[in-house]
Amino acid sequence: MDFKKLCSDFLKSHSKIRFVGVLDSRGYLIAQKNRDVSTALLSTDEFKMLLYYTSDIWTRVQNLQHKLGKVKDAITNYENASIITLFFDKNLFFISTDPNSNNSKITSDLWKIIGKKPTKKKPLRRKPTKKRVAQKRRTTKKASRRPVRR
Repeated sequence: MDFKKLCSDFLKSHSKIRFVGVLDSRGYLIAQKNRDVSTALLSTDEFKMLLYYTSDIWTRVQNLQHKLGKVKDAITNYENASIITLFFDKNLFFISTDPNSNNSKITSDLWKIIGKKPTKKKPLRRKPTKKRVAQKRRTTKKASRRPVRR
């Protein structure tokens, strides 16, 4: 997946998006793009701390997935900005928006750009019961028997 292109596509989709970044499973920023017009609210070190905290929250929330299901996305609203995080495969999309933006609309549009809606549980496939397996074995054994010549 071309993350740099996705970051550009995200920025083009809404004028309220200020920054887009992609974190890998270890919490490293592997792609980023920010709007030229926007001014940075955080210093470089503060931004790295925010990415670290976001990555840390991501790993901690995964501990509850067996009970609640997979995490799809999260929106955190601050006074001066909003942070949208999308959890996709082993990557985390980190999006910063203006505080007065429609974040739920932006989130749904971003999922459409990714080309995959949040994962839903697949129905479980039923395994054959022991009776069915035993019946199949019996029929194959009967067919393979030959009369004995005397």
